Amino acid sequence: MLLFSSVILTACEAEKPLSETPPLPRRIELATVPVPRPRAAPSREPRRTSPRWPADNFPISVADLNFGRRQVKAMMRDRPAMATLVAVGDPMFEWTARRFGGASCGSRIVWRNEEPSDGFPADHQSPGLARPGQIRVSRWQRAHKLWNGAVFELFNISHSPEFRRLFEQAWTGTIDRFAFVENVAYEEYLASQTMQSFYLDAWCPYGELRGIDPHWEPWYPPVCSWTDYKNYCKPDTYPNFPYGRDYDLMVKARRERTEYAQYVERSNYEVEEHNQAVTRWNQEQMMPSTSPSPEQETDDGVADIDDYMVRWRRRQRAARKHLPLDPTGGYPVRTPARLRR
Repeated sequence: MLLFSSVILTACEAEKPLSETPPLPRRIELATVPVPRPRAAPSREPRRTSPRWPADNFPISVADLNFGRRQVKAMMRDRPAMATLVAVGDPMFEWTARRFGGASCGSRIVWRNEEPSDGFPADHQSPGLARPGQIRVSRWQRAHKLWNGAVFELFNISHSPEFRRLFEQAWTGTIDRFAFVENVAYEEYLASQTMQSFYLDAWCPYGELRGIDPHWEPWYPPVCSWTDYKNYCKPDTYPNFPYGRDYDLMVKARRERTEYAQYVERSNYEVEEHNQAVTRWNQEQMMPSTSPSPEQETDDGVADIDDYMVRWRRRQRAARKHLPLDPTGGYPVRTPARLRR
């Protein structure tokens, strides 16, 4: 709530001589009367004679600027209505190109000629380690609404570090659903406030110079403060949809990933136990249980290591074929055909 009467009184006193200033008690009495802020349309009179464009958040190179120009040209080609308000080479075109070139979030932004998800007028994808940022604007809108969506997402994508931090906390489970939805909505609320300042400082003067109606409705949300913004949100609409749904999907994916990791660990343990059991069985079946005495080795004629390895290979082949062994010579014992019937 804004103390509207105190602002008016202070502005009037600045033009009067000191002798004509009302007594102090009277001024305090008027200044403490709260008057609700009217929700009328903002004045179309530009605050400055020339537009004041927001400064760049990050420096960009000439190559980045040329990349941004190509992206803005592609956006205006895919959305022809946007070309009716902004021409190639205009200050608005150059400012948008710098934002696409990386002045907004420190990374290049790619224009995607696709419809936004979930029926929203515009959306963006934050830049990652191996991908640039992306912006999409719905084609089923008027020219002012198209530029409003593009400018809002250019401001909104500058909050990518905060969005990334919130999504990481949601993935690790260090933040609950209510706090996640509220913090994401607050970051977008800050972007909407920056967009309102852009409308007054840049878009209105730019429209006056070009003879374009500023068209204030798309640039001003139906709320004025963060408290009104939270009260304006409904459980089944924004921001609970889609951010509450995204949080639920992350919780489900984290639970499934944990269960799969436990399953893999349990499976690896069972496989290791099975391999150990097979190894023990092979050792018991193919290797002698007790080492023969020197007399036995001499009597059996296996004192030579080569003869011993020959017998061991015979036992190994017999074990693979599941055949009984002849304990005297190490040869597999085959049952006659007449007995196998």
